[in-house]
Amino acid sequence: MCPDLIVQPKGDEDVIKAVIWARENKVAIAVKSGGHQYSGASSTSGKNIQIDLSNTYKDLMVLNFRNPIDEGRALVYVGVSNQLKEFNTYLKHNQLFVTHRDCGYVYVGGYGQTGGYGQLGRSFGLFGDHIRTIRMVCHDGVIRDISKENDFELFYAILGGSPGNFGITSHYTVEVYQAKSYMGTFAGPNGFKGPHGIKGLWIYSHKVLKKLLTAVAQMADNAKVPRSFDLTVNVLSTDFPIAMLFPTLNNASLWEHIQNKIKNALADEFLEWFNGRFPAVIVAYAQWCPTSKEDKYDESVHQ
Repeated sequence: MCPDLIVQPKGDEDVIKAVIWARENKVAIAVKSGGHQYSGASSTSGKNIQIDLSNTYKDLMVLNFRNPIDEGRALVYVGVSNQLKEFNTYLKHNQLFVTHRDCGYVYVGGYGQTGGYGQLGRSFGLFGDHIRTIRMVCHDGVIRDISKENDFELFYAILGGSPGNFGITSHYTVEVYQAKSYMGTFAGPNGFKGPHGIKGLWIYSHKVLKKLLTAVAQMADNAKVPRSFDLTVNVLSTDFPIAMLFPTLNNASLWEHIQNKIKNALADEFLEWFNGRFPAVIVAYAQWCPTSKEDKYDESVHQ
């Protein structure tokens, strides 16, 4: 898509000017934070404009809120211009966590407005479930703090209605978890007390993918599977730098060993096309996180 103009605002004043100008001139606005919107809603074409927020709102702050929240929780004020990996690094530094997806390059802004599916979704819900307040520049240029208490319908419309449809979001107040409250009191896998996770790698196969997705569906349908277990499945293309997820692949001898396995599995015409790259792969994350002090790791879930 090719917008007629790309606006890169420095702050609220620039955003408000752009919104008012667009309204007065009957020009449509597309809003971009990270640009990961699959249907292209973060861009536009014709004589319309894109507001690029990728560097506008970088705030990150733990709040001391007057209203009490549940024990073991905290409130964080986060700007939409932060990548998930930046947000996660900040949370980790403050010994906090919240459910989010595994792609660290997605920005908080659009992610929060499309539900927010993630690795711990089964245990802790969606990222959007944890948003308490939305700070937004509305169509009239007025900045509003929107919550389910003061505007129930608009609040939930924003969280599930696709980015930029109701205004320009600048910040969220997110209720997150204090890590120390989710270590549990019983030992889990390998005798370790606290959350535990593994990830697995397969060369892409329709058969393997179907088997893994079936396991995910069965977990969702079976009420007897403890809430503390999560399984997520991802398919990655040949262009993905797989060594980012599996650093041991940077080992030259291991890489050669895997390349030999690939050569034995694929026909020559495919090998020529890959030219030494990794083929498409499936990556699965299996995780267990105690959701209360009473949670015990149940080995039978894996059987």
